[in-house]
Amino acid sequence: MSVYIGPDELELGGTGMNPVVPMWFEVAALLPVIVHLVLFVLALISIGRSRRHTSTAKGVWVLVSILIPLLGPVLWFLIGRNAPSGLEVDHAAGVNSRPREGSSE
Repeated sequence: MSVYIGPDELELGGTGMNPVVPMWFEVAALLPVIVHLVLFVLALISIGRSRRHTSTAKGVWVLVSILIPLLGPVLWFLIGRNAPSGLEVDHAAGVNSRPREGSSE
């Protein structure tokens, strides 16, 4: 003889807790995901606001952050933010600030 136990009878005193997995384990498993998402969003904001890099360099850093989870945003904050760009942009004038080779400027 089998007895059907519905989902309402499985609850532990109405708390809705999982009887198999302890709550601290759920929090410990969720914490790295939250840290990664926050770091990823902060890196995207920082990349977008960076004035040192051209839009191409910013696009590359966004791809690195997306394709290499956790390590991509960490690399941006460690080396990408302060790395010299190959071509700096003068945003006020809207032109490249580095003179071309062979010019008399």
